[in-house]
Amino acid sequence: MTGRLDWRNVIYKAGLPDAAAQLIVRVVRKTRLWRIEKADVAGELVAHFADGLEAGTPIDELIETFGDARQAARLIRRGKRRQRSLMWKASCWMRRAVVALILLYIGLGVYFLVGSPSVNTNYLAQLNEPVQVVPEAERAWPEYRAVLLELGFSPERNYAPQLHVVHEPDEDGNTTSWRSDILGVTYPGDEHWPIVAGFLDEHAGSIDRLRRATDLPAMGYVYSYQITPADAQLLGDVGTPDATWENGSMLVVLLPHTSRLHKVAYLIEADAHRAMEEGDVDRAIRDIVALDNLSRQLADGPTLVEKLMALAIHNRSYHALASMLERDAEVFSTAQLMYLAHALGPLDPAVYGDMSGERIFFQDTLQRIYTDDGNGDGRMTYKGWKLLVSGFDYAVIGESGDGYSPTENLKELAVLPGVGVVMASRKQMSDEYDRLMNMTHASMHVPLHEMPHSGAEQIIIDRMESFSVDRFRYGMASILMPAMNVVRHLIERAQAAREGVLFGIALELYRREHSRYPETLDALTPKYLPELPIDRMTGEPLKYRLIDGRPVIYSVGTDTDDDGGRTRYRYLDDPVYHARPYVRAMSNWTHLGDTDEQHNGDWVIWPMKNPPRLNVEAGGEDGSVEVSAEP
Repeated sequence: MTGRLDWRNVIYKAGLPDAAAQLIVRVVRKTRLWRIEKADVAGELVAHFADGLEAGTPIDELIETFGDARQAARLIRRGKRRQRSLMWKASCWMRRAVVALILLYIGLGVYFLVGSPSVNTNYLAQLNEPVQVVPEAERAWPEYRAVLLELGFSPERNYAPQLHVVHEPDEDGNTTSWRSDILGVTYPGDEHWPIVAGFLDEHAGSIDRLRRATDLPAMGYVYSYQITPADAQLLGDVGTPDATWENGSMLVVLLPHTSRLHKVAYLIEADAHRAMEEGDVDRAIRDIVALDNLSRQLADGPTLVEKLMALAIHNRSYHALASMLERDAEVFSTAQLMYLAHALGPLDPAVYGDMSGERIFFQDTLQRIYTDDGNGDGRMTYKGWKLLVSGFDYAVIGESGDGYSPTENLKELAVLPGVGVVMASRKQMSDEYDRLMNMTHASMHVPLHEMPHSGAEQIIIDRMESFSVDRFRYGMASILMPAMNVVRHLIERAQAAREGVLFGIALELYRREHSRYPETLDALTPKYLPELPIDRMTGEPLKYRLIDGRPVIYSVGTDTDDDGGRTRYRYLDDPVYHARPYVRAMSNWTHLGDTDEQHNGDWVIWPMKNPPRLNVEAGGEDGSVEVSAEP
């Protein structure tokens, strides 16, 4: 079966002179063809020389005219390869392409491997620039810190020891004893309120210092990788001591002051309730204004955490005032009510939408992941890829960092070329992040009912739920986008809470002058309110009803239909829930127009703390509803 492939036997059996036979052997061997092709070539060359000898041509002349063996072999090889099948030619080109791709992949791997992040900008200094220009005497944080230390707060305790109670097991012994901090969850009438009231009375001077600190122009907290010695007395010695801006990622900059400032808000709010108990309305008003000032101090901070904490404190101040007005509005004089109406200024969405700190964090991350070509662009690096796949767990990514040896990280090394090609370049990533941030910042100024459904949040959601190239190409920008949707949500809540308080004040002032509540909200303008807020969900006027002599002002809620003022409160009788009565109908405003049960219900603007339980029955063909309060 293999005899026809023995091309040497073909040559030797021909009986040609040795010189001709050796020449043919050299030529056939140099063609590097398949064996079957070599056998054909050997037969053709044998026939050529045999014909020449038969014609009487001397062998030396035949060899001379044949030419160079190497060139002849090359020409013969080319001709034979052209005669091969298309399938073979396609497979040949495919093999070449595979080899080329492998070489290219290796080349790209080397290209990205030799690149090194260019950490050239001190973004921590940029973050602290607004703080450093504030004189020490105008910074509130040192005063807050001193008072909290005076009250017994420490690195080990984020609570005042006197407000830490032990709960004993119940009669059946089903619950083991446990401890809890009652500050922030205890209000007048609760079991442990006397403990809180006694603490406030004992430390009235300290509470006054906190209140006065809220009048200072700026918070003045200095951002760092580690706690300063002064702050360590309250916050503890935490952080990364050996981190500097050259090797410390901004992702681990510490913001522990926010949790302590939340305790400051609790103390001031509790003091407002205590003041109302004692009949000191002026002090209660000063406490409410202090909460508003504290939230604005925090809102001036550049980070998302500070914005969220500021909005949470705003909500607490409005709801605290609302509970006082609902409980006993008569104790407030007309002058005091008018003062409060002007003291509670509007929330500027531009302040809360200004995520300059988040942009700084992102740019710092870019410089630790990409190279820098000097023109704002660069390529992914191996160290940068390690930082990404670690989930940003590396606090320090300098040469001393662990896990960067290629021999110890073969899997990461193997995918690096592909990652480098798919991932956007430094400039592309930065431009995409800025585009999404600009979209979200612009949306802060758009009324809720006009919010587009295809904003930056939706772009990110669609991208992360798909398997498109953009999911991986811009994954870093998507992951590091701040939760602007949450910010917008809390802004809407805080603005609505402020409007509720202003409505409550205006209604009380109207009642005092006319001995009754108005029949319509239009009667409140312009004397009691400069203008009427609109329904955030629809852009239409808010709904207003007098139910059993009580005014109820409400938005139609997420489902955008009028349920007569019936809310979606859960746990209506829970005192803790009443302390922070967020209406569930507002819980997911991104689903405007949804009519399913989970979005059913109205959003009561006033009263805020104790809206009435309502029976709502459909009326006639005009779509009206009959509303009555439950007993």
